[in-house]
Amino acid sequence: MPDRRRRCTGALIVDDLGRVFVQRRSPELAVFPGVWDIVGGHLEPGESAVEALRREVQEETGWTVAEILAVSGDYAYRGDDGYDRGEVDFLVRVAGDLDHPCLDEGSHTEF
Repeated sequence: MPDRRRRCTGALIVDDLGRVFVQRRSPELAVFPGVWDIVGGHLEPGESAVEALRREVQEETGWTVAEILAVSGDYAYRGDDGYDRGEVDFLVRVAGDLDHPCLDEGSHTEF
């Protein structure tokens, strides 16, 4: 039987001081509004977790993934919208100015 969970990926973006980047989800979002979160999102059809990771980091911050350091976790959870999700998170380094992300307007409000 196929897995009916929505597949997601996430990026724990770490800097040279060991700090991890997080951003606050917009209060208008349907799922987890106003929550502090890592960069990430749903996989598109035919997309691998790593491909989605690279796309999501670029879309949500303007940065590019420079290095994937490790898989940090593989989680199953139910979102507050009632849908089950499976998420693979990666520890990564990025190319870009970590003090000046280009937040995805409408989706994130601060970092």
